[in-house]
Amino acid sequence: MTHPPHHHPASLADLAAEAESLATDIALASHLHGPKHWRAVARTGAVILNHAPRAHARSVFVFAALHDTQRHNDRYDPDHGNRAAAILEARIDHGLNDVQLDRVIYALRNHSGGDGPPQHSDPTIGACWDSDRLTLDRVRIVPSEDYISTPAVRGDLQRFRAIARQISEGEDVPWIEVAEEY
Repeated sequence: MTHPPHHHPASLADLAAEAESLATDIALASHLHGPKHWRAVARTGAVILNHAPRAHARSVFVFAALHDTQRHNDRYDPDHGNRAAAILEARIDHGLNDVQLDRVIYALRNHSGGDGPPQHSDPTIGACWDSDRLTLDRVRIVPSEDYISTPAVRGDLQRFRAIARQISEGEDVPWIEVAEEY
């Protein structure tokens, strides 16, 4: 897929602010899938990146900043990933090349019950999904290693779950501080 060029990409913090400004009111108000969760996914992604050297950091951040921004409710909303992908393509100064963008679009479309497999061998897509799935404890779902793509995370799942829980349940931090972790 060919995408329009983005010559001067936004900083990560500006990109996140742009994504948040385009979020639905329901997503912004959500205690389960809202801004604190997006930042927790980004922070968890930064931890995963230390164990997935072939994953693309900016892509993981872009995924985290957008993945649940287009929710229409906190329950069953199978199209929220497709809507987030459409926002990414049309409205976000993402700074990704075509291959990176295609991977993030795929990750967004398939992160929550899409047509994709439960795991992915691509390190970037896997890190995107894992960064979200490791935070499932917040909704009383225990992440299964069957759905974890990053080998190092799958091999030490309880430790990574504990880290993600600490991030999710801890103090929220602004995007500028999250971006510094990248």
